Amino acid sequence: FRTPDMSAKADSLHLDQKIGLTQLIGNPVVFRSESQLTGKLIHILNDIQTEKLDSLKVLTDAFMIERDTLGTGYNQAKGINLYGKFKENKISKIDLVQNAEMIYYLYNEDDELAGIDKGICSKIHLELEENKITTATRFTNPEAMTYPDNEFPENIRKLKGFNLRMDEKIN
Repeated sequence: FRTPDMSAKADSLHLDQKIGLTQLIGNPVVFRSESQLTGKLIHILNDIQTEKLDSLKVLTDAFMIERDTLGTGYNQAKGINLYGKFKENKISKIDLVQNAEMIYYLYNEDDELAGIDKGICSKIHLELEENKITTATRFTNPEAMTYPDNEFPENIRKLKGFNLRMDEKIN
């Protein structure tokens, strides 16, 4: 499965053009730019009138990894499920729900690393522009801490379940 800015692979693919549903089944992964989405089952929905991408569902063990473009780390977010919305065939909004966790690299106006934020909550809402996270909001009992880079241990820089699969990306 491939669009100009997104590609995906899985063990099996089911396409229903009548309702605009593409199901990625068995070890699915979706790539866009320098990021990936994984989970047990991925649904991509098209608007059958406009033939544009409408929404995305990653069901069970949703995990998003985005390369930190200014450094060497990875922005990460995970939850039980992920729901995304497309705008002009690009992912514009993502909601991670239930047992959500996130690691995010923060930069100041001079593109200097200001800290690394790690937190948990019930829901994380992400806004994206040009395939990059621009806003991250935590909901319901958020607990977070921002660490200076030198005080953030290497052994906790990756969330449990981190599995970078960029070598599988379809170019």
